[in-house]
This record gives sequence, structure tokens and C-alpha cells, in this order.
Amino acid sequence: MAIVKIKFVKHMAKLVRYVLDGREQNDPVDSHDCTPSHTTKDFEAIAQMHNGKGAISAIHIVQSWGAQESKALAPNDFNALGRQLVESKFPGHAFVVVTHTDTDKIHNHIVVSPWHTETGKKIENKKRHLYELRDINDAICKSRGLSVVDQDAKERRARLPEKVQKMAQYNGRSWIIDLVQKADFARALATSFDEYTGILFEFGVTARVEEKNITYFYHGQNRGKRGSKLGRNYDKKGLESAFRSNDQKFAQIPNLREQVRGIVGSATGKNTQLSVAKSALESLPGTTYSQGYKDYSRYNKSQRPGRGSVATLQLDLSQSVVPIEELRRARNSSIFAYCRANDIALSKNGEGKTVLKGREFVEVEDFGWVNTRNRTKGSLIEFVAAHKDMTHLQAIAHINGNPRLLILEQHIGEIKRTYTSFHIPKERRLRDTDAKVSIAKLLTSFGADANQAATLFRSGQAHVDQGGKIRIFGKEDDAGAFEFVEGGDGTWRKQKIGHFQKPFFELSNNSKEMVLYLDPFAFLKHQGKHALWGAKHNNDVLCLMEPNDRVLDQHLAKSRHVSEIKLFLGPKGGKGTVELDFFNNLKSRAANFGIEVTQYHSHEKGREREADLPSM
Repeated sequence: MAIVKIKFVKHMAKLVRYVLDGREQNDPVDSHDCTPSHTTKDFEAIAQMHNGKGAISAIHIVQSWGAQESKALAPNDFNALGRQLVESKFPGHAFVVVTHTDTDKIHNHIVVSPWHTETGKKIENKKRHLYELRDINDAICKSRGLSVVDQDAKERRARLPEKVQKMAQYNGRSWIIDLVQKADFARALATSFDEYTGILFEFGVTARVEEKNITYFYHGQNRGKRGSKLGRNYDKKGLESAFRSNDQKFAQIPNLREQVRGIVGSATGKNTQLSVAKSALESLPGTTYSQGYKDYSRYNKSQRPGRGSVATLQLDLSQSVVPIEELRRARNSSIFAYCRANDIALSKNGEGKTVLKGREFVEVEDFGWVNTRNRTKGSLIEFVAAHKDMTHLQAIAHINGNPRLLILEQHIGEIKRTYTSFHIPKERRLRDTDAKVSIAKLLTSFGADANQAATLFRSGQAHVDQGGKIRIFGKEDDAGAFEFVEGGDGTWRKQKIGHFQKPFFELSNNSKEMVLYLDPFAFLKHQGKHALWGAKHNNDVLCLMEPNDRVLDQHLAKSRHVSEIKLFLGPKGGKGTVELDFFNNLKSRAANFGIEVTQYHSHEKGREREADLPSM
């Protein structure tokens, strides 16, 4: 029978000596993120890197088998079972697995670093770890035909904390935990079953609402999960109560939906169709509204998996506090583009599938990923949430470059994530000093002040990898970048990666006049060494990564005071076709909102000028 024990150790060096010196000459040893002969020093280095403190310096796990079963497998196979156990229970932690064969009962000594190699989070000394290890070990041994301790599983679960009992109940099916987390997100924002199911659908979860029940279908799973099995919060009655509470909460925040959905028209205070949407709801077929009363139990029949569509899903889109189109746009954004922009390494596995380097069990496609270990799936939304340690709403705002969505969190708080399917390995970059030198060299080649390199680097808008590639980003925007590679003749090759969601620089001084730049280097060159210092600008300033109507409109929606835009086009005679087209298009669009657009040239810094219309 397989037995597992765990102990939290204060004196790591003594333990490591015993484990390594006590083995026979041919006993197998395996490790991860450390060298067996330097385990103590490697673990100490991981702790120092994350400012790790506390008396506990290592975790000691003993995994042993009876005399009869010790003959069933080779020592290397038992060593592999030890690795499987620790990787399942403590992924992301450095460890050493040493198999001892000095007795008739073969056993593994597993020494684990309590600090996560990437996040620095320390494993707490909790009783639940023993019970979880036993469950994992039982499953591993059964898969190899080995026996396990005969005991009542229910008694074991009864001693676990509630959250761990829930995980045991799910039998290790992490997709259910992920489903519940996404249901929590939808439940915090929806005010009707149509909104609720619509939000869940954008996260890959289909919810079928019926007269008495609601059933959830996670993508890739053939069988659904009844809401009543997940808990009262997720059944029909619990959801109706949540919808009513959300409506009452949102009603106390004037114009919340209009604030979140802000468009250019709001820059001039003009009415939008949102202001009359509520009265139009009563005319919609199958609406939840009738004569001013909202029936929270109403729902529209949706597709029953495998049986065809019964009726068309009718969402109350005009009343959704989070525009469904924002979720859809984020879900349909490219993971490949995000990985390129953030230097997240991808590779091909033996089957030719694209996988996350360092996390080969995560298969990646352009618009989706799947964790083959725990059967969870998702889109760029969950990918960014994991990479940036964000809430789902923050990830959506980040992907779309729409900070207005975060207005919700200011009023109702963060909708926390408690589960992450996998952690993304950190990118490798050039050391700080060398990176700043490379950035300064790039700036100089474009005529900008080299002293701006340090500010750009500190802001995170300039990255340099170990190969010398430089990427320039918008402010707090990882969805797109310009990548520069230096050629042998001192020139730089430039290519665009991804799609820009935010500007390079943005400043609002409540001025009626705004200076607009269409290129980061034109802005840095024209404004000089103080370009990135907000205190040095008197007017509103906006610098785009490239001509982009959507990013400009988002800025204007927040800057209602702007009545004049001065578009910087560089020296006379240096205006390109793209700039001129953007100027004329902007001039036409802005006139509808009472905003005047003029040109601004490099020799006019600091003084106003009449419009200099281009010849077409």
C-alpha cells in the first residue's frame, strides 16, 4: 500500500545531506529548478530573490510502498511517481526527488522549496496539504496498478476545509472551479437571465435556463452541471435575488451605464440612444420589462446542446452594465499577437501543436488555449488575467484599451479571481543598464534626446530582450508594439506587432486646446528631453502610436473640455499621405461635435497658428 507523509522543515541543510548521502550508489535522483548537489544554495537563492522570510526553509515529503509492491516497478519508475506527485501538488516549486532502495520497502524522499519560483508565494503549513497529497498519491498509484490505503473517503474529506472539500467533490476537475469563477463574474454584473447567459457565453460557458433549473455546459465537456449542485448562488432562485440586488445597486449610481459606454458624442454632452433605450425595452419581443415592471424570473429559451435551437436568444443589450460587445472583442483578440508583444515564448510540441514554452501542457491557438492537464480552456481574457495578475474586468479593459470599464470597480469593487489555470513563465530581458544604453541609441538615431531612455524604460514602455530587440509600447498597453532590430549599417528595421489599444502619451490639463501627435518619435523629438514630464506641458497632449481614430475618440470621450485640436505634422513638406488623410477625416468628423482641427508644425512650438490646409 502507498503511504504519504509531509513535514515542514526548519534546518534544510541537514535534511538534504541525509536524503542525498543515505541513498545507494544507483538510486535514481530527479530535480526541477535546482541542482541536487546544490539544493540548499539553490533554495536559499529562490528565497532571497523573493525576499522570503520565515523559519520554514523546506518541505519534506516521504512517499513509500510495501515490501510486495516495491518489487512491482523499477526504482526509476518509483522515482517518476514521486515527480508526478510533487508536480501535481506543488506546480512551479523547485524540488528534488531521491529514491531510496536500502530497505525492502522502496520509498521516495522529496524535498520542496516552499517559495514559488516565479511568484514568490510561500506554501503555508496547513493540515490540508497531507490530505490532498494522499488523494493525489492514491490516484497516481491506482493508475499504475498499485494498491492504496483502504479507508473511507468521506471521513477523509470531512476533516478538510470547505473549499478543499469542494475540490475533492469535483474529483480534481478544475474546469468546474473555473466555471464557478466565471459564473461569479457574470452574477456580479447581470440583472437578468439573458444578460447572465450572454456574459457566460463570452467566457465559453453555455447556460441553459428552464422552468425550474439552470444547467451549465463548460466548453469541451459533454455533460452539464446543474446550478443546484454548485450551490444556491448558482440556481434559479439565487440568481433572481442577485439580479434584483444588482438592479438596486446600479440604480444608486447615476448614469453608470452611460459612463461605462462613453463615446465621442459624450464629449459635447449630446444625447445618445442609450438615454431612450429603457422606454424602448417594452416593445422588444420576449423582453423582461412590462409596463414598468421587471420580471426577474423571465428568460428566453436558448439552444439545447445537440438538439438544435428552440428560440433565438434575446439579450437586453441596451441595459447591460458591461457592453457585451466589449467582452466579445476581448475574447476574439489574438493570443499570438499578445505573446509577440510581450515576449512570451511559444514552441511546437511533438504533435506539431503550438504550446506555451515552459508550460508545454498549455496548447495555444490564435483565439483560445487549453490546459491539457486540468481540462480548463479560455481566451485571451483569462490569458491576460493570469499574465498580469488582473481581475477578468481589468483584463478586458486592458485588452480593449478601454479604461472606462474600470469605472465599475470604483463603484462595486473588484470581482476577485480565486483560481488560475496556469502561470505564464517570465520573459527574459537584458539587464537594466545595457537596456537603457540600447534604448538611448535607438532614440538618437531618430533624432530624439537620449536622456529620455531612462524614463521610457522605467515606465515599462520600452523593453529590450537578450537578443537586443527593442519594443516600444503605448502607455500600459501590451496589445501592440513597434519592434526595432539594429542592422549592421547602424539603421533600424521596424515592424508592427499586434494592434494598438492605447496612446503612447496622454495628458489632460483641462485645457480647451489639445496638441495631437501621430508618432512617438515625432513627439519625443519635438518636445525634447522633458516630453514625458507632465508638469512641462500647459495644454492637453495626446501622442498616438499611429493614426488611430478609435484611440483618439476614447480620449475625447474623457476630455469634454477640448474644443480645438492642433495636429502636429512635422516640418512643412514632410507630410505623408496617411497623415493628410487622417487630418482631413478628423477635421470632418470633429466638426460634427464643435471641435476645430488645425495643423501644427515643428517651427511653431509654443505659439498658436491659423489652419494651414494641405493641398489635395
